[in-house]
Amino acid sequence: MAAKFLVAVLILWLLIREVDVEILMRTLAKTSVPLLVLGVLLNVSTVLIAGLRWKLLIRAAGLPLHWRDLTCIAFIGQFFATFLPGPIGDDLTRMVYVARIAGDKTPVALSSVVLDRIIGLSVILMLALLVTPWHYDLLAANTQTALFAGGLIVGGIVVAAALALFFLVPRGWLHSLGALLMRLLPTGHWRLQLGRFVGAYVEHRRTIVLVLAAAFATQVVLCVLFWTAGAAVGISLGAAVWFGFVPVVLAANALPVTVAGLGIREYLVVLFLGVLGNVPQELALAASLAAFAMMLTTNLLGGLVFLAYRSKASPAAARSPTSSE
Repeated sequence: MAAKFLVAVLILWLLIREVDVEILMRTLAKTSVPLLVLGVLLNVSTVLIAGLRWKLLIRAAGLPLHWRDLTCIAFIGQFFATFLPGPIGDDLTRMVYVARIAGDKTPVALSSVVLDRIIGLSVILMLALLVTPWHYDLLAANTQTALFAGGLIVGGIVVAAALALFFLVPRGWLHSLGALLMRLLPTGHWRLQLGRFVGAYVEHRRTIVLVLAAAFATQVVLCVLFWTAGAAVGISLGAAVWFGFVPVVLAANALPVTVAGLGIREYLVVLFLGVLGNVPQELALAASLAAFAMMLTTNLLGGLVFLAYRSKASPAAARSPTSSE
């Protein structure tokens, strides 16, 4: 944790050395408050979407958990993700809370968190795959960003191939492959539950399509959020410029390298806006910090949910059969 904090501070320090701090502070002081509020509302909507797509996954697995509970847990996960490295804090928090209300279906509930994270990262990688080749020359300017760009391209291709396999291969073959993989796990209650979990999603591929669409909508909203942050500090570039590079920023943000993506996000926003839009570094850095402020405000709202929300075990969840039974 300390190392990730130091990395974030180091990157920000290197960026601030290259800008006129007085201009940066004046720009931040003139930031449009209504647009900041709009950005916070946009970010809140991504958490509501996260609760919806988690509800879809939970329902397909046969667990009768409420969208309200799942959304509250998603908010709390965002709060802890602010202080823990990368998305790990979010996932662990969601696992702890959902395990309390899932009864003896806890393995299925925990697996839904992992699947939701995989789907979210898959959409990020596919969007990054679409835009990274257009900016590869820019990212190849130094070794670190070149490796990152290559990783995005490879990761996006792997995800696209895996999704093609999942949706195009006959269900019977997928069931056989799942059964083969389950044999690698120790026998017992957990393996049985996980086997039913995997089988449920093979039979409910339409649910995966809906969750992928919801995850895609989340990334679109986040692109709009960055565009709004730019407009809030006075950047008048069109949406196409932002949609052309923000997926790369979001992919970098998912890496557990710094705390809450701080530093890496700012570096990439300054880099892309400077080259694609000829935006001064002070203005670009202000836009990235404004976007971070929008996200941080939403995450702190998750802290209020953490104080107010009380989860309880769900007898219905404990008794409910999975959809494959």
